[in-house]
This record gives sequence, C-alpha cells and structure tokens, in this order.
Amino acid sequence: MITGYNSDVRYRSLSFHVQTEDKGPKNPVVETLLYHKGMILATRKTPYHHILNDEHVGEKVKKLMIRQHQEMIMDLRKGVFDELLLGTKEEEKGEDELEELFLENIEKFKRISLDVERFSIKDIYLKIDAAVKSASLEPVEEKFVEIYLKLPDGKRMFLAKELTDEAGRVSISIPAPQLEKPYIIIVSVEVKEVGRDEKWFKVD
Repeated sequence: MITGYNSDVRYRSLSFHVQTEDKGPKNPVVETLLYHKGMILATRKTPYHHILNDEHVGEKVKKLMIRQHQEMIMDLRKGVFDELLLGTKEEEKGEDELEELFLENIEKFKRISLDVERFSIKDIYLKIDAAVKSASLEPVEEKFVEIYLKLPDGKRMFLAKELTDEAGRVSISIPAPQLEKPYIIIVSVEVKEVGRDEKWFKVD
C-alpha cells in the first residue's frame, strides 16, 4: 500500500478537500474523494488488477494516484462539478449565497437511488435490471440509465442507455465487452434537479 495524497483546495469561496489513497493488493483500487465539510461529493476509482504482477507495480500505482488526484483538483477548478455542487454555473455570487446554493444542491444530490436488481453475464451478453427511485421512494420514470465500461487507464467508455418505464424500472441487455478480465462496469443515472447515483460491478 502506497501513502496517499491530501490537498485542501479553495474554489469559488468554498473550501474543499481532495484525498487519494491506494486500497492495497488485496483490493487493488486507487480511490480519490472530493469532500466539503466532511461530506463526500464525488468519488473516482481506478482498479489496477492488471498490473499486480508487474515488477514496477509500485511506481505505476504511484503515478496513477498522482494523475487521478491532480485530475480531480483540475476538474473542480475548471467548473466540472459546478452544476452538481451549486446547481448553477453563474460566477457573480457572494460567499454566503454560494454556500446556501451548495447546501441546497447537495440535498438534491442525495435524492435519488439506483437499485441494480440483477447484473449478470451469460452467453456473452450483459444483462442489467435496475430501478430508479427518489428519496420519497417514488419511481422516477422516463429517465436514462446509462452503462459505462471503466478502462484500465481510468477513462470511461459509454456502452448503452435506456429509459426507465412508468415504474422507474429498466432492463438492458447488450453484448458483453470482450476484454481481458477483470474489468469494471458502471451503471449510472442522473436526473436533472433531482440527483444522481451509480453502482460499480467487477467482472472477473
């Protein structure tokens, strides 16, 4: 396990903390978290199972950690999370107003739940059954559930998307990625002005 990285970042009059750590060889994942006042706002994870037997694994994991840590900070400063954190991209707001917007929007961030009821790979097809609900447990209908592949370099590759039905449910069946295992599949949903959630699945 490699020593992690921690940075305090000031952005738009608000204070954020970025933390990156290596989960170690038993759970070979580099995880970066974006915090505000102890609350996790964004998470990025990159598995590195594919380089565990590499003689330079320590050096490569360290480079991965540094890159992912810096990318989270750069994305924060570039405004990538503005609509998620504040519900707005408008710059001309005072510190108190920004803080109020932030707190309001974080409540929205928490108001959706993605439940993956079935995730399986059979006959080279990927089968996903999911349901999307609001915090009040009401189904969220006619919203997209998207499927991504997490690549070894940390990038995401879009695979498919489908609309939820009137019960907030969706069923997706697509050809399974023909890649060397293990790899990560991400099932995600984002409903504007409601919230977002995602689930990660390792394919061995």
